[in-house]
Amino acid sequence: MGNLVEFEILGQSLAVKSGEGEESVKKVASYLEERIEQVKEATGVAGSHRLLLYTAFQMANENLKVKAELKKLEEEVDSISSNVLEMFEHK
Repeated sequence: MGNLVEFEILGQSLAVKSGEGEESVKKVASYLEERIEQVKEATGVAGSHRLLLYTAFQMANENLKVKAELKKLEEEVDSISSNVLEMFEHK
């Protein structure tokens, strides 16, 4: 599956096996730390468990919005592609 990569989140040491490499894992960990800090500043939540829950909720919400936007864009691309094909078929 990959090499074991160690990193820290909220002072807790973690390790994951990843086929994507150490740089990728550390980039994700850094991004998560940034998001946690943003949530901490915005909410004032201090406990790490609640802070992680708030952060996970916020990130899941954003993920769902991005997925919905992606689906909408895919549908638009399909529609445009169909229209272009129809234009060429009627020439």
